[in-house]
Amino acid sequence: MLGRGTVGIVSALVLQAACDRHEPPPAPPPPPVAQIREGGTEKPTRLVIGLTPFIPESDLRREFTPLIDYLSRKLSLPIDIKRAESYAAATKLFGEYQVHLAVLSPLAYVRAKQDNPGLILLATQIADGSSTYAGYIVARDDSGLARAEDLKGKRCLFIDRASASGFIYPMAYLNGLEITPETFFKSIGFSRDHEKALDAVLHRDADAAAVASTVFKMYGDKGAEGRRLRILAKTGRIPYDAYCASPRLDQALVDRVRAALLDLSTRTAEGRQVLQGLTEINGFVAVGDDHYDEVRRVNDMVNAFAPP
Repeated sequence: MLGRGTVGIVSALVLQAACDRHEPPPAPPPPPVAQIREGGTEKPTRLVIGLTPFIPESDLRREFTPLIDYLSRKLSLPIDIKRAESYAAATKLFGEYQVHLAVLSPLAYVRAKQDNPGLILLATQIADGSSTYAGYIVARDDSGLARAEDLKGKRCLFIDRASASGFIYPMAYLNGLEITPETFFKSIGFSRDHEKALDAVLHRDADAAAVASTVFKMYGDKGAEGRRLRILAKTGRIPYDAYCASPRLDQALVDRVRAALLDLSTRTAEGRQVLQGLTEINGFVAVGDDHYDEVRRVNDMVNAFAPP
C-alpha cells in the first residue's frame, strides 16, 4: 500500500545530469497572450496549438509539424506551436488563454477539463487499431531484473506527477502489489520526459523507469542501444491524448478542426504522408469525456494515499 509520503518523496537524487544530457535548443517564444486575445478569440487569424512536453522539444516538433501543417492547410490559417513547460503547465494553457487548440496528455486533459468545464474535446488518436496505450516499467536487459518486485532497493525514475503512464498508473500498480515506494526503492526521481528516463536507465543512472509504451517503442526504433531495455511490468491501458479546442473559438471553426482530424487516416496517401512522423497513428476518432473516466478513477485512487 502506498504510504502518506509517496508523492512528497521527489528526491534531489533525480539524476539531473542524466536527465539533462540531451537538452534541445530553446524554441522561439510563442505569441504573447495579448496577441492571442486581440480581435477576439472566437475567430482568430492565427492559431496557437499547445503540446504536452512528454518528449524533448526537438522530437516533439519533428513529430507534430506534419500534422500541424496539414491542419493549417485545411483551415487556411497559420498555426504556431507552444510547448508547455511542464505537465502541470499544460493544464493551464486554456485557462490562461495561451492557446486555441491543444494536444493534452490524458491526466492533463482531465485536470484542464475540471478547471475549464467548457473545454471542447475534439478527438483522440487511434494507433495500432486502439484508442489506448500501455504503461511500462522498464530496466536494462542485462540488469538481472525480471519483474517489478525485483526493484527493492533500486533507483526508480518516474516522469512527472501529472503523467498518467509516468506516475499515476505505475503508482496504482505498485499499490496493487502492496509496495510502499518510499521504503521499497532506494531512491525515486522525476525525469520530466520519457526519453530522458529511458536515457537514464540505458546509461545506468537509474535502475528502472516508468514510461509510455509508445515512447518505449519509438526509443527502440532509434537503434540497437534503445533495444537493450526490457519490460518488467505493464501498468495498465491508458486513453491516448485528447485533442482539444478552446470554448472561445467560433463553433464553425471548431467543427472544421474536428472534421480535418477525423478525415485524416493512413488509408489515404495524404494521411500516410502526414502521419508517418507520428508514432503508429492510424487516424483519429471522436470520443466523449467519459473516455477518460478511468484516468480519473486511477488518479483519485493514487491521491487518496498522498499527503494533504
